[in-house]
Amino acid sequence: MLAFHPKPGLDRASKELNYTRMQACFSCWTCGAECPVNVTNRLNPTKLVRMAALGFLDELLASPEIWYCLACNRCSNVCPMTVKPAALIAYLQGESIRRGVASPETVEGVQQLQTAFQRVRLHTVSACLKGEKTTAFAFNWDHLAEQEPPTDSSPVIDLEMITGRKAFRKATDDFYGMGTHIKRCYTCYQCSNACPVSLEQTVFSPLSIFRLADMGMGKSVLTQPSLWLCIQCQSCTRACCEGVNGHIVIKSLRHMALAEGYVSVTSLRQWEDVQKDLYDAYLDRIDVVLAQNIRQA
Repeated sequence: MLAFHPKPGLDRASKELNYTRMQACFSCWTCGAECPVNVTNRLNPTKLVRMAALGFLDELLASPEIWYCLACNRCSNVCPMTVKPAALIAYLQGESIRRGVASPETVEGVQQLQTAFQRVRLHTVSACLKGEKTTAFAFNWDHLAEQEPPTDSSPVIDLEMITGRKAFRKATDDFYGMGTHIKRCYTCYQCSNACPVSLEQTVFSPLSIFRLADMGMGKSVLTQPSLWLCIQCQSCTRACCEGVNGHIVIKSLRHMALAEGYVSVTSLRQWEDVQKDLYDAYLDRIDVVLAQNIRQA
């Protein structure tokens, strides 16, 4: 049996931990249900919050779970008690580095894996949308991670020659009564800066999607595989100083892509099914990095 060493009062030891409001948690597990990584059942935000509230700092600093987090903030966004598990995890990562539990190489290795993970996701969703079999994609991680993302080789487009632009632009203004405010966008780039998936712009860029949509380039944006990489964390929306509801824009575009036959239900189900394997492969590689760079607290 593991020996735990709680430190009562840990939650009052720092302003950072007070900010997380972890004592307000009543273990409803909404955060765990919302976490995209927890499709693997290997990252439980509720457990981390409760351990922190009870003072298990040493165990948390040595836990691999604090490095699994994508920093998407979905857990914090949905908490009915405004607990901030993502802020707690960020604090624990920083504290792990400060105390020498993890080395700077840990951060670098995890960051490299996060970028590679999004590449693998792009190649996999592209295959799903083409109807290709993806059962072994998680096992081809290294090959997929090394492949360059597809580049845009499209010729210069005369927008006036694209039919249906006006109707498409109007359709992106509203999604079942929820205004997108997409026309307010002035390309400040904050959405892509805030996005946890947008680590490599050629893989995924919310701004690129928003601009294509606002210009009325329906087919160009609706056929983009990257449209399905969004994890609906709302980071783009929360970062936008003009109030553009970016996550609603992408939700609307996905709905149109399905309704207009650019993607099939079968392809999307295949994409949903394969994601657990991809996340498992991603976390397995993080475990390797941690084994090389983590010492016991």
